[in-house]
Amino acid sequence: MIPSLELLRDLPLRIPVPDDLRDAIFECVATSTADSSSAAQRIERAEAVTLRAIAFIESEAARLTQEQFASEDAGALRRRLVEEPRQRAEAIVDAMQQHVASDRPEWSRRLDKQTRDVLETMRRELATLELEPPASSTTRAVAARRGFRDRFARWADAAMDAWTAHLTSLVEARYVELVRFDLDALEAVLGVRLEAAVPTTTMPVYRVQIADALYAGTVEPPSLAAAVFGPFKGGLDVVALLAGLLVVPLVGRLMDESPILVRVTVVGGMILAALIIALVSGLRTQRRLVALGVATARAEIIRAIDATFSAQVERFRADIERHCAGSVREGLRGTLRAIEPAVRRFVEQRESAAVTTLANAQLKLDRIADRLRGIRAVKYALEEQLLVDLRRARAHV
Repeated sequence: MIPSLELLRDLPLRIPVPDDLRDAIFECVATSTADSSSAAQRIERAEAVTLRAIAFIESEAARLTQEQFASEDAGALRRRLVEEPRQRAEAIVDAMQQHVASDRPEWSRRLDKQTRDVLETMRRELATLELEPPASSTTRAVAARRGFRDRFARWADAAMDAWTAHLTSLVEARYVELVRFDLDALEAVLGVRLEAAVPTTTMPVYRVQIADALYAGTVEPPSLAAAVFGPFKGGLDVVALLAGLLVVPLVGRLMDESPILVRVTVVGGMILAALIIALVSGLRTQRRLVALGVATARAEIIRAIDATFSAQVERFRADIERHCAGSVREGLRGTLRAIEPAVRRFVEQRESAAVTTLANAQLKLDRIADRLRGIRAVKYALEEQLLVDLRRARAHV
């Protein structure tokens, strides 16, 4: 009997072994007086069982080593359970802030388009401007009709009110739409429903002010004398030409004597006709120039009102853009104030829940290490002691 066979006999007590291996070990180490086999056969059988046990121990060591490497240590487990979810939540919050910040150009684009729409509508309103008829025949002051002034002022107030009301609802809806995706992603991480803090947007009341002087203009048509003098002068030139070429020679030939009275009568009639023609032409010219002057004054009034209205709307647009951006920032600050405690509670809960998990993981690794040390010690004893004794005994048989 080899004393080191005790190592093989105690193997099932030190590590779990398969049933067939356990039976082979019990059969190998059992002593029986009725055993008729030779010592060499018993030693050979013991060596075979020992090699089989060593092979099993090596496979078990490999399995435990693989399990040890596959198992997370406390640091890796903490990163997975606590640090990585916290980093994902922080990344989503950073992305939300970036999305809000990068939406500023979109607001500028929208406000530019809305400003153009308001100005186009304003110009259509100005196209209906009508002037009061001139009250004087000399230097004539013209002005927009009172009905147009009142109608245009009411339209301007209604347009600005509708614009600010639209922006109020647009800021709220656009902000909620902008952060909802990130809040849903954050909900998937934190496991808690988060609502966007809707900004309390109170748009400033703005009124476009058009001075009364811009509704007025002047028309300076030529006087009737100036309008008549030009055509009359041209008519006199024609009369003089006709008198020299036709009247004087014709009257002299048809009459033995050329009485002055006949000549004066003919020439005087021609001058009177030229005067009447000049007067009619001058009146027409004066009316045409008055109409042209009124149209020019109307265009000047429209340009002045357009420039003033556009300048004030541009100032309002700059103010309202800052106001919208401030409202969005205020809404974001309110949303972040609700997110921060939720993230903090989530991290605290994860850390609290991870304590037991981390302890169990560490305990599992310690157990695997203990089992590896144990089976490696058994394997070493079997290889370095039992096998050596068996081979030495077989050599002496």
